[in-house]
Amino acid sequence: MDTDRFIEIGMENSYKIMVGECTLDDILEEYSKQEGSPDDFNDPIFFIEPDEICGDEEIDMMIEHYECKEEYEKCSKLLKFKNDYYGI
Repeated sequence: MDTDRFIEIGMENSYKIMVGECTLDDILEEYSKQEGSPDDFNDPIFFIEPDEICGDEEIDMMIEHYECKEEYEKCSKLLKFKNDYYGI
């Protein structure tokens, strides 16, 4: 897997958890459905690990990532998450 794809998957998984689109269990269940040999399975990738406290710099990086992709709805949801998370 190339670096850009690795980053994209990590951002998307973290985004989904942060904005409440899915839970960690949902993502783990999806990864458990991988086809092929268990030796070929990929572990879930996250930009911000679900059990870590995220810094506003990481959220800003995610917002910038989605701005570059012109996914402004995701930017808006991340900004709301950031404001709620930090009590702004």
